[in-house]
Amino acid sequence: MREIPLNDDELDYLDEVLQAFGNDTSILDVNELDGFMTALVTGPSAPPMAFWYPAIWGGEEKVPELEDEEEAEQIEELLRRMHDSLAAQLRRDPESFTGLFYQGEFEGRMVTVVEEWCFGFMRGVKLAGWPQLSETQQRWLDCIALHGDEANFPRLEAMSLDEHQRSVEAIEPAVRELHAWFHR
Repeated sequence: MREIPLNDDELDYLDEVLQAFGNDTSILDVNELDGFMTALVTGPSAPPMAFWYPAIWGGEEKVPELEDEEEAEQIEELLRRMHDSLAAQLRRDPESFTGLFYQGEFEGRMVTVVEEWCFGFMRGVKLAGWPQLSETQQRWLDCIALHGDEANFPRLEAMSLDEHQRSVEAIEPAVRELHAWFHR
């Protein structure tokens, strides 16, 4: 049951909850959350929920205290399912993995927007304390960090739209490679 991916209504609900309780240090939307969870299950060891749950909200002191216990349990269950379904997918069928990226229009073209997702991924890497990577694995992580680290914004701004979208295409294969390397 916990490996069933969230449906669109469940994702929309989580997105509303994240936005309602968002703050300067929390995860602000479901796309960023997907990146965060993906990093947790991709890395060398999956931290327990008690470790990553407070980080979603910006720290232990910012975890929302909901008066409705049923709603609190529902949110926790959705977060567990998101985590566990990503882990199962990357373990059993990594080629089917897709990140939860935005699609939007820019200069009259449909483009894939990954920055929120990549910021979430890099947040997950930091929280999980990934070890030093080999040169090859670091290159894979750099494909994600290009879009998930403000220090890289000048590089992104210098790219053409086509170059930017080609760099986006490297993200999902990077996740698959990193997961395969850590979980061989």
